[in-house]
Amino acid sequence: MSDDLPQSRSVLDLSHSEARDFFLQGESYITLPLPSYFDFGGILDRVHRELPEGHDKRHPRDYNDLNYCLLLNKDGKYAWRPITLINPILYVSLVRKITEQENWDHILNKFREFRANRNIECTSIPIKSLTKQSNKTQQILKWVNCVEERSVSLALEYSNLIHLDISNCYGSIYTHSFSWAMHGKEYSKKPENRRNRDLIGNVIDGLIQDMSYGQTNGIPQGSVLMDFFAEIVLGYADSLLSDEIKRKEIEDYKIIRHRDDYRIFTNNIRTGEEIVKLITETIQKLGMSLNSKKTRFCEEAIINSIKKDKMFLMNNINLKSNLENFILSIYEFSNSFPNSNQTNKLLEIFYKKIYKKKNIKNIYYLLSIVVNIAYHNPVTYPICASIISKLLDLTKDRETRESFLEKIRNKFGNISHISHFMIWLQRITLCYKRKETYEENLCKLVAGEDIEIWNTEWLSNNIKEIIRSKDIISEIEINKITNVIMPNEVSFFKY
Repeated sequence: MSDDLPQSRSVLDLSHSEARDFFLQGESYITLPLPSYFDFGGILDRVHRELPEGHDKRHPRDYNDLNYCLLLNKDGKYAWRPITLINPILYVSLVRKITEQENWDHILNKFREFRANRNIECTSIPIKSLTKQSNKTQQILKWVNCVEERSVSLALEYSNLIHLDISNCYGSIYTHSFSWAMHGKEYSKKPENRRNRDLIGNVIDGLIQDMSYGQTNGIPQGSVLMDFFAEIVLGYADSLLSDEIKRKEIEDYKIIRHRDDYRIFTNNIRTGEEIVKLITETIQKLGMSLNSKKTRFCEEAIINSIKKDKMFLMNNINLKSNLENFILSIYEFSNSFPNSNQTNKLLEIFYKKIYKKKNIKNIYYLLSIVVNIAYHNPVTYPICASIISKLLDLTKDRETRESFLEKIRNKFGNISHISHFMIWLQRITLCYKRKETYEENLCKLVAGEDIEIWNTEWLSNNIKEIIRSKDIISEIEINKITNVIMPNEVSFFKY
């Protein structure tokens, strides 16, 4: 594809039917990287085709465990975050509602209002790839172009930069704020409008409560759909902030917001401080607050526009060193910048170096370092699993290989919330032993166990048949996999 042609389209440029197709993709349903044999697109398509409108009169919010939740370790220690596999019935119902033409047109009109102030730029609206690259890859490229490079360019106009971050953004979103964002707070709070199901804001509010046992605080994490809903609330916050900035007659500024991350550019530190105050007050009205630990005031806009890990990487890593020195430098980098996506990039380069090799010295030295990188940096699980699979494949002795795999399982048994790692460890062992036992329910489905991960008690029997959990596992893809995890199974980019 020519470089002159567009590489992606914003979801805001899609028609209602195109948006429906986009949100019903398996890639939109879950953003967590999983082995290729997990296929959620098929079950979403089946639900969309076979689920009748007004399918059940029972209230799903009266039931627990409608969704399946993966608790992910964030730092190799005690921090964690939930990733939710939303019940497909509720997910499809929500997608259908927002992509009805009248509702979709209303949502697009509201986003035009949210984006009216050109001094506040939002760079995190979900996008659809127009190339062979995934939507997620295009989203990453957009971050580089629209956040990092744009920030450096703004240093020509502004001398000061402030970084802000919303604390626990998704977990703090108040579900009633969807109605406020879509229809205005005063209008939404009128008694005759509070339960009006003709208002798309109320529909979103109600269906998200249905997913969460009636809770009004927090939305599920882990899907592009919920990223889009977060943008509805945050876009509404942008418009409220814009009104306050105008009221204060502040003009010399620029704000780049990428989801819950703000970059504020000014030429006067007091102007920046005033905007921080206004952001704090605005998001507090919506139940959110700033993360004080991530607030930074910077007088050097260029240097502070580029993440410190990337700056260090450009100046300190020798990509041409031998394998032992290279993996050790990656390990040291990961210790200095824990859970950095730059570590992923380095590991992908390392994997490219070893992928086609038939013989490698010091396999156990390399294995030990890679396992320890994964242990302390959960963001690297998929690529570390790929490297481990290659090194183990070069270990022709079965007993030695099984011994090393057992050591890995024992090591990770010392930390909590490691379901994501176990899913990738199973990908390594799958070719050797399909029935290997894992506690994670998604692993049990891969092993052929007949279990259900979504509560379907609230559904009639004929609808229950539409969302059989075993259908998310593709036997066709399992039959394609090899002992070594291929680079295209885990890599966002081609090097």
